[in-house]
Amino acid sequence: MERVRNMEDAGIIEGYGARINPRKVGYSLSAILNFTMNYGNPTSAIEKIVAETPEIVSCWSITGTSDVIMEVNLPSLEFLSLILSNLTRHGKVTTNIVLPGRFKKLDVKRPREVPKELLEEQEFK
Repeated sequence: MERVRNMEDAGIIEGYGARINPRKVGYSLSAILNFTMNYGNPTSAIEKIVAETPEIVSCWSITGTSDVIMEVNLPSLEFLSLILSNLTRHGKVTTNIVLPGRFKKLDVKRPREVPKELLEEQEFK
């Protein structure tokens, strides 16, 4: 118990929760949305959409060709259409439907050491 309490105090353990099966609670469809904002579009507009849309379960600000990636769980294609309508007012969305049988790693392991051979090869000494 003391070890767990120490990890909580250090911020290593950030919280506890249940893993919910989205299909068992009515979400039959999952998608990954790659969103690119229109030039000059305020980030606050997107933050508001994310905050007001319970179907958006994860959202990351990223680098690369998109500005944001969102994971959504949906009860129907109609809900997907509604979310896309809200987002496309502010930018471009590329939609990727998640197929059944997806795999998702939920555990966090200790970071690996960089292999010695790679260090020597890349001259990261």
